[in-house]
Amino acid sequence: MKAVGALGIASAFSGVASADRQGNGELVAQQRPLGNSRFIVEIEGLDVSGFSRVEMPVATISNSEYRDGNELPHDRQLWGQTDYEALVLERAVVGGENLQLWEWFLQARQGKLAEAKSAIAVQLLDRQGQPQARYEFTEAWPKEYTPPTLDANDPRTVATESLTIVYEEFDRTA
Repeated sequence: MKAVGALGIASAFSGVASADRQGNGELVAQQRPLGNSRFIVEIEGLDVSGFSRVEMPVATISNSEYRDGNELPHDRQLWGQTDYEALVLERAVVGGENLQLWEWFLQARQGKLAEAKSAIAVQLLDRQGQPQARYEFTEAWPKEYTPPTLDANDPRTVATESLTIVYEEFDRTA
């Protein structure tokens, strides 16, 4: 069963690609599968960049089962609340006075959520650097700050810091 599904996905991609070629044989950019290494993170009110990793959250719609006593011998599936996992942003620690991520976390820690809540956008870029997919997170604020793990035995590793972000809702807008 899994092999059939994998073949179906591969042929679906090749079918889209072959049907959407320009006159010169070039694939239309919007029809190409996007890689996961080219992206931009925008945080409203902060001037930070250089995120090296983003853990995109999973959205899950809860369900409940329901059946009247005189209905078919199986349950009906009813939809419920949507639950969102956290968004995790990671970037290299930079020297100097750029403490914006830490200060943003401090606002939330001090209970200043009205000031801390921001909009966040994560955009996936195509090979030419053009935005192709956009995910927007509303009323977002950091619930956890993770400083770098330090190891003098591995001098080639870059020190990274990460923020775990909670938010009200997210949407894919492109």
